[in-house]
Amino acid sequence: MDQRSFIDLSGYWQFDLAAEEDAAFSGETVLLPGTPDENRKGLDNSAAFTPRYLHRDYVYTGPAAYRREVSVPAAWEGRAIFLHLERTKKTRVWVDGRPAGERQKSYTTPHRYDLTALCRPGCTHTLTVEVDNSPAGMPYAMYSTLWEGEAWSHQLTEHGQTNWNGIVGALRLEALPALSVSRLRLRPDLPPRCVRAEITLARLDADGEVRGHVVLWAESWNSDQPVHRTPPQQAEFRFAPGARTAAVSLVHGMGEAPLLWDEFQPNLYRMRLEVYLGETRCAHASEDFGMRAFTTGENQGGRQFFINGRPTLLRGEINCAIFPKTGYPPMGLEDWLRVFTIYKDYGLNHVRFHTWVPPKAAFQAADRLGLYLYIELPHWGRRMFGDIAQGDDADVRYYQEDTRRIFAEYLNSPSFVMFALGNEERIGFYYYEEFLKFCKELEPDLLYSDIAGHSTYPPSADFATKWLEPGYLPLVNGRSDWDYAETVRAAPVPITGHEVGQLQVYPDYDRELPAYEGSVLRPRNLEHFRDILAQAGLEDRAADFHRATGKLAAMLYRSFMESYLRTPGSGGFLLLGLQDFSGQGTALVGLLDSFLESKGAITPGEFRRSCCELAVLARMPRFVWEGGETFEAELVVSNYSPGGARLGVGW
Repeated sequence: MDQRSFIDLSGYWQFDLAAEEDAAFSGETVLLPGTPDENRKGLDNSAAFTPRYLHRDYVYTGPAAYRREVSVPAAWEGRAIFLHLERTKKTRVWVDGRPAGERQKSYTTPHRYDLTALCRPGCTHTLTVEVDNSPAGMPYAMYSTLWEGEAWSHQLTEHGQTNWNGIVGALRLEALPALSVSRLRLRPDLPPRCVRAEITLARLDADGEVRGHVVLWAESWNSDQPVHRTPPQQAEFRFAPGARTAAVSLVHGMGEAPLLWDEFQPNLYRMRLEVYLGETRCAHASEDFGMRAFTTGENQGGRQFFINGRPTLLRGEINCAIFPKTGYPPMGLEDWLRVFTIYKDYGLNHVRFHTWVPPKAAFQAADRLGLYLYIELPHWGRRMFGDIAQGDDADVRYYQEDTRRIFAEYLNSPSFVMFALGNEERIGFYYYEEFLKFCKELEPDLLYSDIAGHSTYPPSADFATKWLEPGYLPLVNGRSDWDYAETVRAAPVPITGHEVGQLQVYPDYDRELPAYEGSVLRPRNLEHFRDILAQAGLEDRAADFHRATGKLAAMLYRSFMESYLRTPGSGGFLLLGLQDFSGQGTALVGLLDSFLESKGAITPGEFRRSCCELAVLARMPRFVWEGGETFEAELVVSNYSPGGARLGVGW
C-alpha cells in the first residue's frame, strides 16, 4: 500500500430503491458496508418458496442510490483523491451532483473513482453512489444459464451468495501523495532465482519532465527460518513532459537460496519499494509475494502438476459461495483463515472457486496457509461469450477487461495458480481457444483451462477438470483394484476429477435449523423437507436418517478420494463437496453443513487418512473374504510429501 491517508465511509447512508436521477432520499437510511437484505430493505419476499435453495426475506433487482456527506480535510490539498469500493455491482458516482467518470461494472474487483477534480480540501461534499445489480449491460451468460433470467454463476446466483445489491468490504476515501505508486506487479522466476518487478508511478501534476529513482528490496516475514533480506536495488525513472505515469521494469535477484512457497512451507516475502526525488523519499509501497513455480509435466505415465519441480496431487474442494449469514462472501482475513484452516484440517491443498472470484482476503489467507487456488470467470451458460460468432463482441470485451482487472488485483498472490473461463456449458465452443490465447499473452505463467467438466482440450489449455470413467458410483460389488490410469494416459494435459462425490446427507434439523437464526438466508427449503417427514409420521427417524446417510457418504467419499490417490499419473480431484451446497435442489452433499460445521459423520483425522500427501492403500479384488481363504492385496503408497517414505509391513 502506498503512502496514503483514509477516511472510512462506514456508517449510515441515505438510501432509495431508485436510480440516482429518480432518488427521493426521503429519510430512509442503511448501514454500509452491507446490503439492503441486511438492512431489511427491498421487496417483501417472505412468502416466497421453492425447495431448490435458501430464501431471502427481501429481494431487489435494479439500481439503488446511496448518499452521504463527506468532509475532505484541508491537509489533503495537493493530493489525489479516490473513492474505493472493495466489492459491489455496477456503479456510478456523483460528487455534489457532478458525475465522477464512467460507470464501472466489475463484480470481481474493487471499483476506484478519481474524485480529485470534484473535491475541494477543507470543504464538505455530497457523495452519491448508485449500485445496479440488474442484468442490463452485462454478459448474457452471467445472468442466464439454462433458462432466460436464471443465473447459476456463483458470483450472483440465488442458489449461492445471491444477487445482492450494496457495497461490502472496504469503503473509503483515499488521498494519495502528488507522486505515488499506482501498481507494483511481481512475478517470480524460479530457475534463475529472481522476481520480475513492474512498477507504475503516477503524478498529479503533469507539467515538465521529472526524474528520480526507486529502491526496492525483499524480506521474508512469516517463515520459521531466519529472515532472508535481499540487497537493495536501485532503478531510475522519468516522467516525460505532459505524462502522468512512468513505468519501471527490473529483475530483482533473490539470492542463491530463496525461501520457496508451497503447501508445506508457505514462505512469503514482502517487497518494499521507496520512491525518491533526489534525496527526498516521496512515496513508498509494499506487496507480498512467494517464490514458487506451479507447472505441469509428464510423470508416472500421465501428466501431473508440479510445485517447484516436485510432483503434487491436487486434493480439492469446490467453493460455491455458500454464506448463509450474510448472503455474500466474508471480506476479512480472519474469516478466510477460518475457512481455509478447516479445509487444511481435512487434508485439502486445493480450492476451485466455481464461477466466482473471491475477495483479496481469500488470496491472502491461502498465501499464508499454503493452498493452490483455481479461479473461474463468473460465466456459466449456453451463450458463453455471447454472440461473438455473429460478430457481436460486447460480452468478450467485458470479460477481457474483467480478466485484466482480476490479474492486476490478485496475481501477486502465490496461491493463485490456475484460471478457467467458466463451467460446463457451450462445450467445444471455438472462441475458448481465442480467449485463452488472450489470457496467456497477459500472464504466460498461469495455468489455464477452457471450461470445467467438459473440456475439449483446446491447444492453449494447460489442464482440465473432467468426469472420469467409471463414474460416480462405478461398482456394484465393492473393490479397490481399479483406477483411472487409462484415461489419464490418454489425456494431453493433467486432469482433476470434476465434482467428485455429490453424496447426500439427510439434514439434522434439530441442530441445523437453529443455526440460521439471524441469517439473511432462511432455511424454508429445509423446513419443507422436515414437514414432509412429519406428514409421513417419520419425524422420530430423522436422527437415524442423518446418521446413516452421513456414515455412508463419509465411507464413499473416502473411496472416491483413494481411487485418485492410487491412480498413477493422476492430477487429483475436486470434491462436491466437503461443505453443503444449499442450492440447485438443496444439494446437501457435504460432510460439513452450510456453516462449515461438522455433521459428525467423520473426524478430520479419519478423513485425512484418505486425503493426504502420504497414504498407504490396498488394491483388493473384493472387500468380503470368508474363512479358509487367503487374503491377497497389492499395497500402494501414494507419496506427494516433500521427502521420501520408509515403510514397513507388520501383521
